[in-house]
Amino acid sequence: MHTPTTAMLWELWRLTRRGLALQVSMSILAGLSALTVAGIYGAQDTAATLMLMFLGLFSITSLVSLKGRDSRAGFPLYLGYSRPVHTWLLAGVPMAYLAVSSALAYLIPAVVLRTAFDIHFPLAPVAGVLAAVTVVIAAVSWWTRNKAIQVGGAYVVLGGTILAYRTLHPENLPGNDFPPARWPEIFAFSLADYGFIAMLGAAAIGVAIVGVERQRRGDDTFTLRIAGGVGRCATALTRLVDALRVSCPTASPVRAQVWVEMKRGGQNVLAVGIMTALAIPVLFSLWNAYGLGFALLGTLLSPAVPVLVGVGSMLGFRRRHGVSDLSAFDATLAVGTARLVGVKLLVTVVCIFGAWALIATSFWISLALEPWGGRARPGLVEFLGAMSGGRLVASVTVFVIQFAAVVASAAVVQTFFVLCARRVVLAILGVGLYSLALALAVAGGWAGATFVETHAWLVAALIPMGTVYVFRQALADRILTPRATGAALVMWAGFTAICLALLGDSGMRPPGVSQALMALMASSTLVPLAAVALAPWSFNLLRHR
Repeated sequence: MHTPTTAMLWELWRLTRRGLALQVSMSILAGLSALTVAGIYGAQDTAATLMLMFLGLFSITSLVSLKGRDSRAGFPLYLGYSRPVHTWLLAGVPMAYLAVSSALAYLIPAVVLRTAFDIHFPLAPVAGVLAAVTVVIAAVSWWTRNKAIQVGGAYVVLGGTILAYRTLHPENLPGNDFPPARWPEIFAFSLADYGFIAMLGAAAIGVAIVGVERQRRGDDTFTLRIAGGVGRCATALTRLVDALRVSCPTASPVRAQVWVEMKRGGQNVLAVGIMTALAIPVLFSLWNAYGLGFALLGTLLSPAVPVLVGVGSMLGFRRRHGVSDLSAFDATLAVGTARLVGVKLLVTVVCIFGAWALIATSFWISLALEPWGGRARPGLVEFLGAMSGGRLVASVTVFVIQFAAVVASAAVVQTFFVLCARRVVLAILGVGLYSLALALAVAGGWAGATFVETHAWLVAALIPMGTVYVFRQALADRILTPRATGAALVMWAGFTAICLALLGDSGMRPPGVSQALMALMASSTLVPLAAVALAPWSFNLLRHR
């Protein structure tokens, strides 16, 4: 490479090209599918609005793909510290690259959808905003290695930006309704707006360069002040940390493993649950006092935050220099793979439900601030009171088992992404393209009900065949014992009995359902059973490759 800038751009392109290609492909695929189906049912305006929001949020995942290359907090390209390159160049080039890639990740699908459906998606204004948002998020993530400061800074920047826009343009979002007909009015930015966006991006770049410079010298803005602090405040903080510290139990290896998993990811899930629970009353107050729709949206989406944190850290994969792999501790631990994976999943699920309990309690308390005249609480009590105790317990049991199966399936997907990422991506794209073609064929009248039912019968037959194959492989590799397999079958039989009891209820019986769909529903009850064998079997492939 002739210049350091060219070399850095080439390195960034090599690190993010596959993620960008997948990101653009999935955006185009999702947009074509959603707008085609919505056009048939006359809901194209609503679908276009949702697609605009989806493209805007999904376009900034290039930052996540670059950050996901390494699990170390702070500046992700720390290997460049030893290069004879100025810090402003070392931090500025990646930020500029991410800003351009985020803008292109929105512009390419927007142009395709604009051409295909004659919907005038805004181009330059949204691309400029997304580029600035990407730069700000990168600055918040890179300027310090302190994760608490990163999260707090992200909330402050996001809330401040939204409040600033609502203050400068209160007429643009009346009732938080922005159909395609109002897009030219909403996104008609003035020179002052573009100046504000440029100023925000420039300030973020300056903050990031200062933070990266300190990290390059082995320093950090907040870490040194806390670690080297003296006086009563530092002493009180040290005593508080010592009082809350729990030693690793040595009486049982299972307890020790639970302690390790709690330190690795469980405590982060609970901490996120506490922070989210504390934020819900504030969001309710903003919604009630100022009519801010994003506050209500944040409240409704808050249960997803612990799930994302827990699922992302449950297996403890280490990402170093663009390569994800199993940690040395898990690879050499003298414990069976089934028990190792079982403890990881159990800790993750329990911590997520604990975080949900905190969020639900905060939500119940915050309902006193809702603007509906106090009708929300009695409505929830009436809804729950209409259900019998047995039905309520059965519904909760089914939900817990299904959620655990979803978490186990996510663990399987993460494991196969580490084993063979390219094949997994190609499989996802292939299934997505085939599903799109099937939806278009059904919508256009080219395929009838028989064709769809044939697919349902095929999937209903493949699920039990795959379950038998996975259990056979797990028993052959001695990952599962016959005793554990028998216990899993007994639990699955109980789960199936509960599902049949719920379906047998007159209020939950689906009317007019075809035999193919009923067979698919019956076959889907095997998914939790398949997850019992598939999760440790896939993890064992990674552990002994």
